[in-house]
Amino acid sequence: MRLNSRHTPPPSHPQEKSFANRRKKLDPFIFFIVFQGLITVDSDVSCDGQANDVFLSSRYCNVFHRCVSGSRFDIRCARANNVPYDLWWNQQTNLCDWPCRVQCTNQLYGSSTSAQQVYNASLKFFNDDCRAYPPTFN
Repeated sequence: MRLNSRHTPPPSHPQEKSFANRRKKLDPFIFFIVFQGLITVDSDVSCDGQANDVFLSSRYCNVFHRCVSGSRFDIRCARANNVPYDLWWNQQTNLCDWPCRVQCTNQLYGSSTSAQQVYNASLKFFNDDCRAYPPTFN
């Protein structure tokens, strides 16, 4: 029996190939939801009429909203691993950032600490100059 040199062997398992193709098409936001988790905050922010993938500020310093197909997703910024507080949403950069880089006097979601106390602690952590440190990422 002679094999055709153009013959491509089938994948070892058909579902592996199918899953790999679907995984390539998934929105990275889905993975963000799974690994970060979503919260629900009461807010008057609406995504009606907003463009897809718009990021909006919240009434909390450490929460932002993402609009996807007209639906609002409330997302809490991650906690930095070297400080005892969450990062804050920076509307200018559309990133979660160090509190000392963000002007926010709102409440903090899930915390009884005031925004001013966290801001001061962040400044102290960066020796009163957090501009010298690289920005965080979302």
